[in-house]
Amino acid sequence: MRRKKMKDRIMNPQSIEDVVPLDDFKAHCVAKTLLHTGGSKVKTGLILGITQKTLFSYLKRFRVRWVERWYVVTTPSRELRDCFEYETTSGETRLAVGERLDNDKKRRFKG
Repeated sequence: MRRKKMKDRIMNPQSIEDVVPLDDFKAHCVAKTLLHTGGSKVKTGLILGITQKTLFSYLKRFRVRWVERWYVVTTPSRELRDCFEYETTSGETRLAVGERLDNDKKRRFKG
């Protein structure tokens, strides 16, 4: 139920505070798609329907980089998860959290 409320809030913002800047949305989409593709830039570009040149400019502009972070799955349990970190237009650093990537996929992504 909580997920549906969040989706409704994004699709039908009730106030100006609910609106996300387009660049922040792009950065989040790129980071989440990189997680989905295991760090493959070619697949990410194909899924998002953008050229490799555009993808590389987004990676540079939003400072998208692969990082490992300890992530609390259930209290007190923590797991080391792979994440893509990116910067918002306001300068905040955000994380797109995924599952564990294989080591060969980590080597492929050189942010």
